[in-house]
Amino acid sequence: MIAFVLVTGCDTFSASTINIISFQPKDYDVIFYTHQNNNPLENLYFDAIIEIKADYPSEFSEVKTREVAIDEVEDEVDPKYPTLIIRKDDKMIERITGQASKQEIINKLKNLL
Repeated sequence: MIAFVLVTGCDTFSASTINIISFQPKDYDVIFYTHQNNNPLENLYFDAIIEIKADYPSEFSEVKTREVAIDEVEDEVDPKYPTLIIRKDDKMIERITGQASKQEIINKLKNLL
């Protein structure tokens, strides 16, 4: 019974905030929402972002990170899954969430360049 309460308490705490990683290649805004809990799905997104940043360092030079409460997030995101949103002129043009291949994420980001 105690273990159940502790696990539930941890889940509640970890679900209250979300990490936001953002960068602006060319005229786009790219926002990555992550819980950074070493979820294999999140690792694919991180790998893709790191790879594209290595190939195009000047386009991804100003990466910003911040942690916010989930209820402060403007976009509709499920904190259990990583979400990548691409905007142009304040309009969402692409959204990748949950299961996606590393190559799919890289291709979407390369299309911005």
